[in-house]
This record gives sequence, structure tokens and C-alpha cells, in this order.
Amino acid sequence: MRSAAVVFNPAAGRGGAPARLARVLEALEGAGFNAGPLPTRAPGDATNRAREAVDHGAEVVFSLGGDGTLRECAAGLLGSKVPLAFLPTGTINVMALELGVPSRPVAAARSYARAEPRRFGVGMAGETPFLMQASAGVDAFLIASMRSKEKKLLGRLSPIPALLRTLARYRFPVFTVSTSAGSRAVTLAVASNVKRYGGPWKLTPEARSDGETLELFSFAGRGRAAAIGLALSVIVGRQLKLAGSRSERVTRATLQPVPRLPFQVDGDVFEASRDRSFEIQPSDPGIHILVPTG
Repeated sequence: MRSAAVVFNPAAGRGGAPARLARVLEALEGAGFNAGPLPTRAPGDATNRAREAVDHGAEVVFSLGGDGTLRECAAGLLGSKVPLAFLPTGTINVMALELGVPSRPVAAARSYARAEPRRFGVGMAGETPFLMQASAGVDAFLIASMRSKEKKLLGRLSPIPALLRTLARYRFPVFTVSTSAGSRAVTLAVASNVKRYGGPWKLTPEARSDGETLELFSFAGRGRAAAIGLALSVIVGRQLKLAGSRSERVTRATLQPVPRLPFQVDGDVFEASRDRSFEIQPSDPGIHILVPTG
């Protein structure tokens, strides 16, 4: 049996947390892991819990929660050789799709009976690490508009009321993003470490999680019609056919914030300074993630 810890977010998902945890621990035992739960108490606590697990000799750290909990655990494992594994209970669980992990936590736990560690790059938005994306613009406003009650009630449909609020209220401020290829005025910039975005859709199909580069998608369109056109284009995989869109591989991107410009990292609101630029770039070192092979 391998020693493991389960960093557990009681608030993720749509209820039934105690019973779900018991089933997950039983499934992990069947997969060969002697796992003890480490519940989080507040946002950001998963980072401390992951570090604590490593300090106490865990051979694997499991993250039971959503993409945000996984990101926080990854922050606690930066530079460690202890692998991180995802047990998804969140609303969308983009990283489960990216890694090929079953979408239900008990099935995911069982899948780790046959798994291998894979080196995974981590991006940095200023001093904040991320596994998937860091972005500025309309998508961050939508995330900030999502309400916890709607997420619990509607599950994967919860972005719909947030989208309606976004289309009614967002003003599409223009800001500058700069790379080695030059500077550009845009209304959306997404620096991505993975292919998928917001679910099964692939905004940056050329992205690599190797820790050497990020794929930067930017868009200069303004207004509701442009936002709807972009969303529909992403769904059908034709976003780069839109006027004002661009995708490029970068080692560093600099964002110059403007008033009322929202930011997000891995589905969580990101608080950035409003009066100075900050950089988005790959981090060295990254982490290791346990990926099912069966």
C-alpha cells in the first residue's frame, strides 16, 4: 500500500460530501493507497494541506474537489517529486477531461490502480500559479458573475445565467498584451497551458503542458455580437477564423491592466494590481501529475 493524502474541499460539488469521501477512500484502498483525508477550511488552504501531506511522508497527494482545489494543491507541490492526482467533484472539471480522468470521483479513484506520473508544466500569472489558463477579459467577468447557489442548483448549466448577466453588463475594456512579437490592443487574452477551455472545447489546440511555453489566444472584438460570435466559434473550433483573433506560442506575455478589467486563473477570480503590468510565463520547476494508464 502506498501512503497518500486526500486534500478534500467540503464545499465543492452538489452535496453528499461525507458519504462521497467514504466511498472515495474505500476505492483508493482497493487501488492500493492508504489515504487519509485532509479537509480544507478556507480558500487557499489546499496549498498548505498539500505541503503538509508531503512533510508527513505522503507518496501521492489526491485533490478531491474542483479545478480550483487542484490548482491550489499544485501550488503546494511546486518543485516536489510527489505526484498530484485529481478526484473531480467540481462543476466542470476541465483538467479531468484534459488528463483522461473519469469524471466521477469514485471511478477516478479506481482508475489510479494503474497510473504513471507525468511531468506537467505550471504557469505563473505574476506570483500566482495556474495549471490551465490565466486570462483577462470577458471570460473572467463571467466567472466572477457565477453564484454559488446557481452552481449547486444547476451544475454544468450554471454558466448560463452568468452569461446573460455578462452580456448585459460587461463593457469590453481594451488593454495591451505584449510578447516578443510586439504589442497588441485586445479585449481578451488567454494564456493557456492546456488545450481545453471551459469544458470539452479546445480554445488552444496547440498548447503544450511541457513547462517551456504557453499558448496565448487573444481577441480584439468588442460588444455582445463579437462575444457571442467568439463563443460559437470556439464551440465549432473555428475561433482563429474570426477577425481580430490570434494564437501564438510564447515564453512570456506582459499584460497592462486598465480600470474594470477582470482576471481569472483556472476558474477562480484573480486579483491583480490595477496600476502596473504583470507577466504571465511558465514556471520552473513544474509538478508531477498521476495519470491513469488502464
